[in-house]
Amino acid sequence: MINFLLSFLSFILVIAILAPIHEAGHFLAARLMGVKVIRFSIGFGKTLWTCRDSRDTEYAISAIPLGGYVALLGENEDGQPLARQSLMAKKIWQRMVILVAGPLFNLILAVLLYGCIFITGKTELKALVGELDPQSMVFKQGLRPWDTIISLNDQSVHSWQDIQRVLQQSVGQKDAIKLRVNTAGRSADRVVLCPSLQTSELASFKQWLKDTGLTIPEAKAPGIVEEILPDEPAFKAGLKPMDEIVAINQTLMPGRREISLFIRAHPLEKIQLQILRAGKEMPIFITPLPKTEAGSSYGYIGVKFKAVELPKEWLYQHKMPVVQALGEALSRTWTYSVLTLKAFYQMGSGSLSTSHLSGPVGIAREARDSVSLGIQPFLEFLSLMSISLALLNLMPIPLLDGGQMLLCVLEALKGKPLTPKFKEAAHKLGFLLIISLMTLGIYNDIYRLKG
Repeated sequence: MINFLLSFLSFILVIAILAPIHEAGHFLAARLMGVKVIRFSIGFGKTLWTCRDSRDTEYAISAIPLGGYVALLGENEDGQPLARQSLMAKKIWQRMVILVAGPLFNLILAVLLYGCIFITGKTELKALVGELDPQSMVFKQGLRPWDTIISLNDQSVHSWQDIQRVLQQSVGQKDAIKLRVNTAGRSADRVVLCPSLQTSELASFKQWLKDTGLTIPEAKAPGIVEEILPDEPAFKAGLKPMDEIVAINQTLMPGRREISLFIRAHPLEKIQLQILRAGKEMPIFITPLPKTEAGSSYGYIGVKFKAVELPKEWLYQHKMPVVQALGEALSRTWTYSVLTLKAFYQMGSGSLSTSHLSGPVGIAREARDSVSLGIQPFLEFLSLMSISLALLNLMPIPLLDGGQMLLCVLEALKGKPLTPKFKEAAHKLGFLLIISLMTLGIYNDIYRLKG
C-alpha cells in the first residue's frame, strides 16, 4: 500500500511539473502570435482557484492534477465568422508556431535540468572493470579486474554511464567496438575489441556485458532485505524487511550478489533460505518464480536488498562550469531525443518489441524509484520524461500537436481550410490511436507486474 501511494504521488509530481511547462509553451506562443487565450488551467475538473489578468485570460488550478490545458479563442470555429484574435484567423505558420511551442518548452526544460545536474556535479560510477571470468572474451585479450576503460571508439569515457551512452550511439555498428583501457600497473594503454550493441534498450546492454564478459564493480554487501514486493514468493514465504539471508540450501552466502545469482539460477526449484532475524537464525522455504528477459529465464522471489555505499575512490564527480554544462546538456538532450525517435521507429517497424512501451503504472513505478534515489536521479528521470513527452506530442497523430501540424500542412497544400467533416474523422482516428497506445502500455504494465 505504501509503495502504491509513493508511486501515485511521484507520478502526480512528474505530471504536475511537465504538463504546465508544456502548456506554458502554447500559452506564450499564442500571446506572441496575437491569439486570445481564454483559459490557462493546471489540472482538470472542479476549479479550486481562479483569477483573471488585464487581457481577460482566466488562470485556474483544478482538482485533478493530471495535466492541464490552454483554451484559445476560435479553436473550433470551422465555417463561422472569425474574430481578429481567433486562432483560425491566423496564418498557417503562426498556428504551427503555437503548436510546436509546447513540445519545444519540454525540450528546453530537459536542457535546463541536465544543465543543473552538470553545474552542481553529477556523481557516477567510474569506468572500472569488475571481476572477470578467465574464459571471457575480454580477459583473453588482456583485460584484468580494476583496469580503467578510458575510451570507446575513440570517445573519452569516465564512468559506466558514459560507456552505456556511447554504446547506444553505436547501435547496429558492423565493426567491432574498440575499448581503450588503462591497465593497472602498466604504463601503456591496451586496446580490446568487442561486438557492438544490438539495440538501445537496457536488456541489450546487459546482454552485451554478458557476451563480452565485462562486469561492473560491486561493493560487497550483506543480503539484508529492504523491501518485500506484495504477493510475490518472498512475501508468501514470510520474509520480512531487515531479514538477512546468510545461507541457501545450507551453503553460506557472502553477500547479496551471490544470493541473487543463486536465486536466478534456480527458477521453480524449492530452496531453503537461512535467515537472521532479530539476532536469531531460522529457515524459510521458498520457490523462485520464473521470469524472462532477453530470451532467457531466471528465478525471481520479489525482494529488494538494502543498498550499500560505494567506496569514494570508485566514484567520478562530473562537475562543469556553466557554459560547458549547458553545452553538455544540449548534447545529452539531443542524444536521448535521437535514441527515443529510433525506439519509436523500431517499434513502428517491428524491429523492436512494443513490450518496451510503458503505461501510467510503469511510469509511476519508475518515478517512485527515481525519487527514492535522490534529487539527481529524479531530475534525470524528469529530463527523460520531458523529452519523451515532447517527441510523443510531435507524432503525426490527430489530437496531438504533431497531428494538428500535419492538418496545417494538408491545409497549406490544399490551399483552403479543411472541411469540418474531414477534421472530425481525423480526430476520431487520432483518438482511436491514442487509446490503442494507452491500452498497450497498460497491458505491458500489468504483464510486468504479474512477471
